[in-house]
Amino acid sequence: MPVAPPGCGTRTVAWRCAQHRADTLEDHLERLGDWQLDYQQLGRGRFHGRLTELRVPGLQVFAEHTSHALRQRGLLGADSLGLALRPRAATAAPASLSQNGCPVRADELLAVHDGEVDLRTPDDCLLLGVVAETAALDRHLARHGLDRQDLPALRPGTVAPVSVPPATREHLQRVLWQALTGLQPMADADADTAPGPVGAPQAEAVFDALCDALLGLSVPQELPRGRARQDLVDRATACMLAQMHEDQGPQLGAIAARLGASPRTLAYAFDQVLGLSPMQYLRTLRLNLARRALVRRRADESIYDIATRHGFWHFGRFSGDYRRQFGQSPSQTPQRDARTAPLRAASSPARRPSTSAGAPAAPA
Repeated sequence: MPVAPPGCGTRTVAWRCAQHRADTLEDHLERLGDWQLDYQQLGRGRFHGRLTELRVPGLQVFAEHTSHALRQRGLLGADSLGLALRPRAATAAPASLSQNGCPVRADELLAVHDGEVDLRTPDDCLLLGVVAETAALDRHLARHGLDRQDLPALRPGTVAPVSVPPATREHLQRVLWQALTGLQPMADADADTAPGPVGAPQAEAVFDALCDALLGLSVPQELPRGRARQDLVDRATACMLAQMHEDQGPQLGAIAARLGASPRTLAYAFDQVLGLSPMQYLRTLRLNLARRALVRRRADESIYDIATRHGFWHFGRFSGDYRRQFGQSPSQTPQRDARTAPLRAASSPARRPSTSAGAPAAPA
Protein backbone atom coordinates (compact mmCIF):
# COMPACT_ATOMS: atom_id res chain seq x y z
CA MET A 1 0.00 0.00 0.00
CA PRO A 2 1.60 3.33 -0.99
CA VAL A 3 1.91 5.85 1.81
CA ALA A 4 1.62 9.58 1.55
CA PRO A 5 4.62 11.57 0.41
CA PRO A 6 5.84 14.51 2.52
CA GLY A 7 3.25 17.22 2.85
CA CYS A 8 0.21 14.93 2.48
CA GLY A 9 -2.27 14.27 5.23
CA THR A 10 -3.54 10.85 4.12
CA ARG A 11 -2.01 7.41 3.96
CA THR A 12 -2.60 7.01 0.25
CA VAL A 13 -2.56 9.53 -2.54
CA ALA A 14 -3.35 9.42 -6.25
CA TRP A 15 -1.10 11.70 -8.21
CA ARG A 16 -2.87 13.63 -10.90
CA CYS A 17 -1.19 13.04 -14.21
CA ALA A 18 -2.27 15.30 -17.06
CA GLN A 19 -1.25 16.22 -20.56
CA HIS A 20 -2.61 19.33 -22.22
CA ARG A 21 -2.20 20.37 -25.85
CA ALA A 22 -3.06 23.82 -27.12
CA ASP A 23 -3.20 25.38 -30.57
CA THR A 24 -3.60 28.92 -29.25
CA LEU A 25 -1.77 30.83 -26.57
CA GLU A 26 -5.09 31.52 -24.84
CA ASP A 27 -5.86 27.79 -24.50
CA HIS A 28 -2.36 27.13 -23.20
CA LEU A 29 -2.68 29.84 -20.56
CA GLU A 30 -5.92 28.36 -19.26
CA ARG A 31 -4.13 25.06 -18.61
CA LEU A 32 -1.57 26.58 -16.26
CA GLY A 33 -3.82 26.09 -13.25
CA ASP A 34 -2.79 28.12 -10.21
CA TRP A 35 0.23 29.61 -11.95
CA GLN A 36 -0.56 33.30 -12.32
CA LEU A 37 1.41 33.90 -15.52
CA ASP A 38 0.77 36.17 -18.47
CA TYR A 39 2.37 35.27 -21.81
CA GLN A 40 3.21 37.57 -24.70
CA GLN A 41 4.13 35.92 -27.99
CA LEU A 42 7.43 37.38 -29.23
CA GLY A 43 8.15 34.85 -32.00
CA ARG A 44 6.19 34.85 -35.23
CA GLY A 45 3.81 32.12 -36.37
CA ARG A 46 0.99 29.86 -35.22
CA PHE A 47 1.45 28.94 -31.55
CA HIS A 48 1.39 25.36 -30.25
CA GLY A 49 1.97 24.33 -26.66
CA ARG A 50 2.01 21.29 -24.45
CA LEU A 51 2.02 20.99 -20.69
CA THR A 52 2.64 17.64 -19.00
CA GLU A 53 2.31 17.68 -15.24
CA LEU A 54 2.08 15.54 -12.14
CA ARG A 55 0.54 16.99 -9.00
CA VAL A 56 0.42 15.75 -5.45
CA PRO A 57 -0.41 17.90 -2.41
CA GLY A 58 2.57 20.16 -1.89
CA LEU A 59 4.38 19.30 -5.12
CA GLN A 60 4.15 19.72 -8.89
CA VAL A 61 6.48 18.28 -11.53
CA PHE A 62 6.04 19.71 -15.02
CA ALA A 63 7.40 19.79 -18.54
CA GLU A 64 6.29 22.66 -20.76
CA HIS A 65 6.94 22.95 -24.47
CA THR A 66 6.16 26.18 -26.31
CA SER A 67 6.60 26.59 -30.05
CA HIS A 68 7.44 30.31 -30.19
CA ALA A 69 9.49 32.80 -28.22
CA LEU A 70 7.50 34.20 -25.29
CA ARG A 71 7.68 36.67 -22.48
CA GLN A 72 6.32 34.87 -19.42
CA ARG A 73 5.57 37.06 -16.45
CA GLY A 74 3.83 36.59 -13.11
CA LEU A 75 3.77 34.22 -10.14
CA LEU A 76 4.05 30.46 -9.68
CA GLY A 77 1.82 30.71 -6.61
CA ALA A 78 2.03 32.03 -3.09
CA ASP A 79 4.44 30.38 -0.63
CA SER A 80 6.16 28.31 -3.26
CA LEU A 81 9.65 27.50 -4.40
CA GLY A 82 10.53 26.26 -7.87
CA LEU A 83 13.45 25.14 -9.99
CA ALA A 84 13.43 24.60 -13.76
CA LEU A 85 16.03 23.58 -16.32
CA ARG A 86 16.39 23.05 -20.02
CA PRO A 87 17.17 19.41 -20.74
CA ARG A 88 20.55 18.91 -22.37
CA ALA A 89 19.04 18.03 -25.74
CA ALA A 90 16.95 21.21 -25.73
CA THR A 91 19.71 23.82 -25.36
CA ALA A 92 20.65 24.54 -28.95
CA ALA A 93 20.22 28.28 -28.38
CA PRO A 94 21.57 28.84 -24.85
CA ALA A 95 21.90 32.62 -25.18
CA SER A 96 18.25 33.16 -26.06
CA LEU A 97 16.83 32.61 -22.57
CA SER A 98 16.82 35.24 -19.85
CA GLN A 99 15.29 35.47 -16.40
CA ASN A 100 14.48 38.86 -14.85
CA GLY A 101 17.03 40.59 -17.05
CA CYS A 102 19.83 38.03 -16.53
CA PRO A 103 20.98 35.80 -19.41
CA VAL A 104 20.68 32.12 -18.49
CA ARG A 105 23.48 29.75 -19.49
CA ALA A 106 22.65 26.26 -20.72
CA ASP A 107 24.02 24.70 -17.51
CA GLU A 108 22.10 27.02 -15.14
CA LEU A 109 18.75 26.46 -13.43
CA LEU A 110 15.88 28.91 -13.15
CA ALA A 111 15.06 29.50 -9.48
CA VAL A 112 12.02 31.23 -7.99
CA HIS A 113 11.21 31.65 -4.30
CA ASP A 114 8.04 33.71 -3.77
CA GLY A 115 9.00 36.25 -6.41
CA GLU A 116 7.69 37.60 -9.70
CA VAL A 117 9.01 35.81 -12.78
CA ASP A 118 9.88 37.72 -15.95
CA LEU A 119 11.15 35.06 -18.32
CA ARG A 120 12.02 35.32 -21.99
CA THR A 121 12.05 31.93 -23.70
CA PRO A 122 13.23 31.10 -27.24
CA ASP A 123 11.36 29.40 -30.07
CA ASP A 124 10.81 25.65 -29.56
CA CYS A 125 11.51 25.82 -25.83
CA LEU A 126 11.31 22.88 -23.44
CA LEU A 127 11.44 23.50 -19.70
CA LEU A 128 11.46 20.76 -17.08
CA GLY A 129 10.82 21.74 -13.49
CA VAL A 130 9.40 21.28 -10.03
CA VAL A 131 7.40 23.61 -7.79
CA ALA A 132 7.01 22.83 -4.09
CA GLU A 133 4.89 24.51 -1.48
CA THR A 134 7.22 25.86 1.19
CA ALA A 135 5.25 24.14 3.98
CA ALA A 136 5.72 20.73 2.33
CA LEU A 137 9.40 21.50 1.71
CA ASP A 138 9.83 22.51 5.35
CA ARG A 139 8.41 19.19 6.53
CA HIS A 140 10.75 17.29 4.23
CA LEU A 141 13.78 19.29 5.37
CA ALA A 142 12.85 18.76 9.02
CA ARG A 143 12.91 15.00 8.53
CA HIS A 144 16.58 15.39 7.61
CA GLY A 145 17.41 17.80 10.45
CA LEU A 146 17.42 20.86 8.16
CA ASP A 147 15.34 23.98 7.61
CA ARG A 148 15.24 26.78 5.07
CA GLN A 149 17.81 28.72 7.03
CA ASP A 150 20.24 26.16 5.62
CA LEU A 151 19.42 27.46 2.11
CA PRO A 152 20.98 30.93 2.36
CA ALA A 153 21.31 31.44 -1.40
CA LEU A 154 17.55 31.34 -2.05
CA ARG A 155 15.80 33.72 0.32
CA PRO A 156 12.13 34.63 -0.22
CA GLY A 157 11.83 37.08 -3.09
CA THR A 158 14.73 35.57 -5.01
CA VAL A 159 14.19 35.07 -8.76
CA ALA A 160 17.44 34.27 -10.55
CA PRO A 161 19.41 31.88 -12.71
CA VAL A 162 21.49 29.72 -10.37
CA SER A 163 24.40 27.31 -10.66
CA VAL A 164 24.64 23.83 -9.17
CA PRO A 165 27.30 21.13 -9.48
CA PRO A 166 26.94 19.24 -12.80
CA ALA A 167 26.21 15.94 -11.07
CA THR A 168 23.45 17.58 -9.02
CA ARG A 169 21.86 19.05 -12.14
CA GLU A 170 21.96 15.72 -13.97
CA HIS A 171 20.42 13.95 -10.98
CA LEU A 172 17.58 16.48 -10.73
CA GLN A 173 16.88 16.19 -14.46
CA ARG A 174 16.85 12.39 -14.30
CA VAL A 175 14.51 12.26 -11.27
CA LEU A 176 12.05 14.72 -12.80
CA TRP A 177 11.95 12.82 -16.12
CA GLN A 178 11.41 9.57 -14.24
CA ALA A 179 8.51 11.12 -12.34
CA LEU A 180 6.87 12.31 -15.56
CA THR A 181 7.50 9.20 -17.65
CA GLY A 182 7.09 6.58 -14.92
CA LEU A 183 3.36 7.01 -14.53
CA GLN A 184 1.34 5.16 -17.12
CA PRO A 185 -1.38 4.86 -18.45
CA MET A 186 -0.38 8.32 -19.59
CA ALA A 187 0.92 6.81 -22.80
CA ASP A 188 -2.39 7.36 -24.55
CA ALA A 189 -1.48 10.70 -26.12
CA ASP A 190 -5.13 11.56 -26.67
CA ALA A 191 -6.05 11.17 -23.03
CA ASP A 192 -6.17 14.51 -21.26
CA THR A 193 -5.78 13.04 -17.79
CA ALA A 194 -4.76 9.69 -16.39
CA PRO A 195 -4.42 9.32 -12.61
CA GLY A 196 -2.36 6.65 -10.94
CA PRO A 197 -1.08 5.87 -7.41
CA VAL A 198 2.47 6.80 -6.51
CA GLY A 199 4.34 5.43 -3.52
CA ALA A 200 6.42 7.32 -1.01
CA PRO A 201 9.80 6.35 -2.57
CA GLN A 202 9.06 8.19 -5.82
CA ALA A 203 7.77 11.28 -4.01
CA GLU A 204 10.76 11.15 -1.68
CA ALA A 205 13.08 11.02 -4.69
CA VAL A 206 11.64 14.25 -6.10
CA PHE A 207 11.90 16.06 -2.77
CA ASP A 208 15.41 14.70 -2.19
CA ALA A 209 16.62 15.84 -5.61
CA LEU A 210 15.06 19.27 -5.07
CA CYS A 211 16.71 19.65 -1.67
CA ASP A 212 20.09 18.51 -3.02
CA ALA A 213 19.87 21.18 -5.71
CA LEU A 214 18.83 23.87 -3.22
CA LEU A 215 21.68 23.02 -0.86
CA GLY A 216 24.23 23.14 -3.68
CA LEU A 217 23.14 26.21 -5.61
CA SER A 218 24.84 29.59 -5.91
CA VAL A 219 23.36 32.86 -7.23
CA PRO A 220 25.48 34.78 -9.75
CA GLN A 221 26.73 38.32 -9.13
CA GLU A 222 24.90 39.47 -12.28
CA LEU A 223 21.55 39.61 -10.45
CA PRO A 224 21.51 43.33 -9.44
CA ARG A 225 22.43 44.42 -12.98
CA GLY A 226 19.70 42.20 -14.39
CA ARG A 227 17.11 43.80 -12.12
CA ALA A 228 18.26 47.27 -13.19
CA ARG A 229 17.87 46.30 -16.88
CA GLN A 230 14.42 44.87 -16.26
CA ASP A 231 13.32 48.01 -14.42
CA LEU A 232 14.61 50.20 -17.26
CA VAL A 233 12.68 48.11 -19.82
CA ASP A 234 9.48 48.36 -17.78
CA ARG A 235 9.72 52.12 -17.38
CA ALA A 236 10.62 52.66 -21.05
CA THR A 237 7.72 50.44 -22.17
CA ALA A 238 5.28 52.47 -20.05
CA CYS A 239 6.58 55.69 -21.64
CA MET A 240 6.30 54.27 -25.16
CA LEU A 241 2.73 53.09 -24.61
CA ALA A 242 1.81 56.49 -23.19
CA GLN A 243 3.17 58.20 -26.33
CA MET A 244 1.69 55.70 -28.78
CA HIS A 245 -1.12 58.00 -29.95
CA GLU A 246 0.93 61.18 -30.15
CA ASP A 247 1.51 62.66 -33.60
CA GLN A 248 5.19 61.72 -33.76
CA GLY A 249 4.84 58.51 -31.77
CA PRO A 250 7.41 57.42 -29.17
CA GLN A 251 10.72 59.27 -29.37
CA LEU A 252 13.40 56.94 -28.02
CA GLY A 253 15.99 59.67 -27.53
CA ALA A 254 13.61 61.70 -25.41
CA ILE A 255 12.48 58.61 -23.48
CA ALA A 256 16.08 57.58 -22.76
CA ALA A 257 16.91 61.10 -21.55
CA ARG A 258 13.81 61.16 -19.36
CA LEU A 259 14.88 57.88 -17.76
CA GLY A 260 18.47 59.02 -17.31
CA ALA A 261 19.93 56.53 -19.78
CA SER A 262 21.56 56.73 -23.20
CA PRO A 263 19.74 55.34 -26.26
CA ARG A 264 22.47 52.70 -26.49
CA THR A 265 21.92 51.63 -22.87
CA LEU A 266 18.19 51.46 -23.51
CA ALA A 267 18.65 49.29 -26.61
CA TYR A 268 21.05 46.98 -24.75
CA ALA A 269 18.57 46.53 -21.90
CA PHE A 270 15.76 45.56 -24.30
CA ASP A 271 18.04 43.13 -26.12
CA GLN A 272 19.13 41.43 -22.88
CA VAL A 273 15.67 41.23 -21.35
CA LEU A 274 13.53 40.55 -24.44
CA GLY A 275 15.84 39.87 -27.39
CA LEU A 276 14.21 42.73 -29.34
CA SER A 277 14.87 46.40 -29.95
CA PRO A 278 12.60 48.88 -28.12
CA MET A 279 10.51 49.61 -31.22
CA GLN A 280 10.30 45.92 -32.18
CA TYR A 281 9.02 45.09 -28.71
CA LEU A 282 6.53 47.97 -28.73
CA ARG A 283 5.05 46.72 -32.00
CA THR A 284 4.96 43.13 -30.73
CA LEU A 285 3.33 44.19 -27.48
CA ARG A 286 0.69 46.20 -29.33
CA LEU A 287 -0.10 43.19 -31.52
CA ASN A 288 -0.46 41.01 -28.41
CA LEU A 289 -2.76 43.57 -26.79
CA ALA A 290 -4.80 43.81 -29.99
CA ARG A 291 -5.12 40.02 -30.10
CA ARG A 292 -6.38 39.93 -26.53
CA ALA A 293 -8.96 42.56 -27.40
CA LEU A 294 -10.01 40.58 -30.50
CA VAL A 295 -10.38 37.39 -28.46
CA ARG A 296 -12.72 39.22 -26.07
CA ARG A 297 -14.33 41.44 -28.72
CA ARG A 298 -17.83 42.70 -28.00
CA ALA A 299 -20.53 42.40 -30.62
CA ASP A 300 -20.52 46.17 -31.18
CA GLU A 301 -16.73 46.37 -31.74
CA SER A 302 -15.18 46.15 -35.17
CA ILE A 303 -11.72 44.83 -35.92
CA TYR A 304 -10.84 48.26 -37.28
CA ASP A 305 -11.84 49.90 -33.96
CA ILE A 306 -9.54 47.54 -32.07
CA ALA A 307 -6.68 48.10 -34.50
CA THR A 308 -6.81 51.88 -34.23
CA ARG A 309 -7.18 51.74 -30.46
CA HIS A 310 -3.79 50.01 -30.38
CA GLY A 311 -2.12 52.45 -32.74
CA PHE A 312 -2.56 50.62 -36.05
CA TRP A 313 -3.96 53.17 -38.47
CA HIS A 314 -3.34 51.34 -41.76
CA PHE A 315 -5.69 48.36 -41.64
CA GLY A 316 -4.04 46.39 -44.45
CA ARG A 317 -0.64 46.73 -42.79
CA PHE A 318 -2.13 45.74 -39.42
CA SER A 319 -3.72 42.64 -40.94
CA GLY A 320 -0.43 41.60 -42.57
CA ASP A 321 1.61 42.19 -39.40
CA TYR A 322 -0.99 40.31 -37.36
CA ARG A 323 -0.92 37.31 -39.69
CA ARG A 324 2.88 37.16 -39.59
CA GLN A 325 2.88 37.36 -35.79
CA PHE A 326 0.15 34.84 -35.01
CA GLY A 327 -0.23 32.73 -38.15
CA GLN A 328 -3.83 33.78 -38.75
CA SER A 329 -5.71 36.88 -39.81
CA PRO A 330 -7.52 39.11 -37.29
CA SER A 331 -10.88 37.81 -38.51
CA GLN A 332 -9.75 34.20 -37.90
CA THR A 333 -8.92 34.85 -34.24
CA PRO A 334 -11.21 32.70 -32.08
CA GLN A 335 -13.47 34.70 -29.77
CA ARG A 336 -14.26 33.81 -26.18
CA ASP A 337 -16.96 34.77 -23.76
CA ALA A 338 -15.18 36.80 -21.10
CA ARG A 339 -17.78 35.67 -18.56
CA THR A 340 -16.94 31.99 -18.95
CA ALA A 341 -13.30 32.04 -20.09
CA PRO A 342 -11.51 35.06 -18.64
CA LEU A 343 -8.08 35.67 -20.12
CA ARG A 344 -4.98 36.89 -18.39
CA ALA A 345 -3.85 40.31 -19.57
CA ALA A 346 -1.16 40.49 -22.25
CA SER A 347 0.52 43.29 -20.34
CA SER A 348 2.30 42.62 -17.06
CA PRO A 349 0.27 41.81 -13.93
CA ALA A 350 0.36 43.77 -10.73
CA ARG A 351 3.69 43.15 -9.06
CA ARG A 352 4.16 40.55 -6.30
CA PRO A 353 4.96 37.40 -7.36
CA SER A 354 6.88 25.39 -18.73
CA THR A 355 6.77 19.60 -23.20
CA SER A 356 6.74 17.87 -26.22
CA ALA A 357 4.25 15.76 -28.13
CA GLY A 358 3.10 12.61 -26.45
CA ALA A 359 4.29 11.46 -23.05
CA PRO A 360 7.61 13.24 -22.53
CA ALA A 361 10.71 11.20 -23.13
CA ALA A 362 14.01 11.96 -21.50
CA PRO A 363 16.39 13.56 -23.99
CA ALA A 364 19.51 11.74 -25.02
